[in-house]
Order: sequence, then structure tokens, then C-alpha cells
Amino acid sequence: MSVFSRLLSIRQGAAKHRVPLLIVGGALFFAGLAWSVAQIDLDASAIAPRLVLAAIALTALGVLANAGEQWFAARSLRLPYGYGRALKVSCVATLANILPLPGGLLVRGASFSASGASKAESATVLGVSAAIWVLLTIALVGFAALPGSAMIVLASLCLAGAVVLTAWTAYKFDAVSAIGMLVSRCALIAITVLRLLVILQMLSVEGRLREAAVYSGASLVGQIVGIVPSGIGVVETVGAGLALAIDAAPEAAFLALSLNRILGLAVAGLVVFFWVSPEKDAVSAKEL
Repeated sequence: MSVFSRLLSIRQGAAKHRVPLLIVGGALFFAGLAWSVAQIDLDASAIAPRLVLAAIALTALGVLANAGEQWFAARSLRLPYGYGRALKVSCVATLANILPLPGGLLVRGASFSASGASKAESATVLGVSAAIWVLLTIALVGFAALPGSAMIVLASLCLAGAVVLTAWTAYKFDAVSAIGMLVSRCALIAITVLRLLVILQMLSVEGRLREAAVYSGASLVGQIVGIVPSGIGVVETVGAGLALAIDAAPEAAFLALSLNRILGLAVAGLVVFFWVSPEKDAVSAKEL
């Protein structure tokens, strides 16, 4: 059995126990959050308001970039799919990752199917999009964490893979949409790194762009493993482990990734609460 098959088998087994795993992951998350706050001895009054506003603004930009990728993916399938709907669906998908419901990928795919795409087409486009994200993230983390030639080889291979997948998508579906998906994903990764950097500065922790880039890769591990919904507790713990690997503060990594998660869920939740409502053209079960 291949590594992928084993991973898929583990995820399918974990899906049967999604609620208990969410509770365990949540306990790990809040315990780690309390530990990291105690270790850093955070003084909330010392946090600069401009940094808080910058973190919120970057989170909002990330939500828009995420919606952009969804819109370009729908465009590649030639679906009647506006950007507003893409924003709604992507926010619902973000929340669906954390709840004991079908994951965000299923929400996105179901929305495409409801618009007329076949399940095979939806799975192909979303699969390519996810693969490009994986390759770009590995390239970034490798570039930031690995020394010398190893970094160059890994980053080059991953970037080449992302370009090949984009070219294939352009050939198979639509060139403009394929490039748009790639640009949206690159923008989302860059925004995530900048947001983590701002959060580290909020915490008065000596954080550099390198640390923020490495920590951004922790979410990839949580999503790939997928044992705990949205990787809650797992992502932050992996981030702390990555911090140890590059001689940085694990408590700062855990807290930064925790705040990053909270901001992302908060902004997505606000969009769903104020926009996706019965009075404001809700994203219905039929649409999703």
C-alpha cells in the first residue's frame, strides 16, 4: 500500500469520529494557547493598534484572494458563477473545515456541481488547485528553511511542478483562468506570510520573514493529514515543531498560528453572518 493510500485510509477512518477528534484537537489548541501566552507573558496593552488593523486588513485580503481562486476555478469550467458567489462559497468552505460537517473541498465541489459541472470536472480542477498549493508551499518552506543546494533543488522542482500543472490546466480548460488560479494562490500564500509576520510583531517577538514563511507551511501539514477537522491544534503544534527546527521560539509560533486561525475564522464568519443570510441572497443548500 502506498503512502497516499495509507493517508487516505487514515482520513476516511478519522471522518467517522470527526466530533470526538474535533474535541481533542480543540483541547490541544486551547491548552497550547494558554501555554504560549504564559510563556510569552503577553501584555495586551502594549500591542500597537496599527498592527492589529494591519493583521485584520491582511486577513480580509486573504479572504478576497481565496474567493478569487474559487472564481477562476469556476471560470475554467465555464460556469455561470460571479465573484460574489465565489466569496460566499469560499467563506462557507472555510467554516465547514472546522465544523463536524463535510470539509471545505466538498463544499466547493458541490457548489460547482450545482452550477452544472460534472463531478469529474469539479474534482479535476479542485485537485489541480490543491496540488499547486502544496507545491508552492513546499517550495516556500524549503527556500526559507533549507540550506544551500538542497533548498535550490527542492524549490526549483516544486515551482516547475506548479508551472506544469498550470500549463496543463490552461490546455485542458482555459489559459486565463489557469493563470488566475495560480496568481490567486501565490497572492494568498504571500498574504498569509505577511499576516504571520505582523502577528509576530504584535506579540513583540523577534520574528523575521523567514520564520513567518516557515510557519505558513504548518497549515499544509494539517490539511493533508486531515485527521482533526481543519487541523485544529495539529497545525499549531506542527508550527511549534518547525520553530524548534530553525532555532526559533515554539511558543511564539503556536500563538501566532492560533491568532492567524482565529482571525481567518472571524472574518469568514462575519461574511457568512452579514452577507449569507435569508434576507441577502443566502448560499442555499442547493447552491452548495
